[in-house]
Amino acid sequence: MDQLERKLIVFFDGYCNLCNSAVDFLIKNNKKGNLFFAPLSSQLASKLLPNIEFDSIVFYANGVVSYKSKAAFEVAKHLDWKWRWLSWLRFVPSTLSDWVYDLVAKYRYRIFGKRQTCRLASPEEEKRFLE
Repeated sequence: MDQLERKLIVFFDGYCNLCNSAVDFLIKNNKKGNLFFAPLSSQLASKLLPNIEFDSIVFYANGVVSYKSKAAFEVAKHLDWKWRWLSWLRFVPSTLSDWVYDLVAKYRYRIFGKRQTCRLASPEEEKRFLE
């Protein structure tokens, strides 16, 4: 496993306003700086997530891929102490948490809107974005 594959990578829909707001939240509340980000439309996503099509958040950690609510709960483990409690929601049955996740994902463009272009990292964020 190379250096890149050992990183904690959050893959997100770079066109989705809700997803971009979530990335902003994660950057702000991950003071350790151990979370990295890449759009699902990136070459890195194609390399690390071959033959898998996702339209929402995906968490890649040491070769293990999590998606939907499980990805959100796994990412929460890496947040600052005041938000880490969100990881405890992983004990909610996945049928319920994934149902809520799917509902939000289905209507996210309609409710939160969609960008015309994929998000670009600001100069301060560049070291956290892999593509």
